[in-house]
Amino acid sequence: MISPVRRILDTWVANLNRGSLDDVVDMYALDAVLLATFETEPARTPAAIGAYFAGLGARVDLSVEVEEDSLSEHGTVIAGLYTFAHGSGPERVTAPSRFTLVVDPGQERPILHHHSSQLP
Repeated sequence: MISPVRRILDTWVANLNRGSLDDVVDMYALDAVLLATFETEPARTPAAIGAYFAGLGARVDLSVEVEEDSLSEHGTVIAGLYTFAHGSGPERVTAPSRFTLVVDPGQERPILHHHSSQLP
């Protein structure tokens, strides 16, 4: 049986990979903060989070693959490594990154905080 916390991560990845970016954005609480992989400033509003994912989604063949994750004993923190990729063939670009999600599985919009940064 998949835990509710794991289901949140799996849903976020599936939504991003199929280009359902409105569904990705809808996973973020109205007061969530996104410290995004490819931005220097935090996104602190639903509009800012939506704008970030709209820009990210404009990349051809965007995808993300979780390479490693760790669920906290309390089921509220997910942290690990993932790789964003876009483009195809020799033009394919990858960005190995680390992430932390603070989630509340009991909420309709369960992502409370998301930090993501590229690996140095």
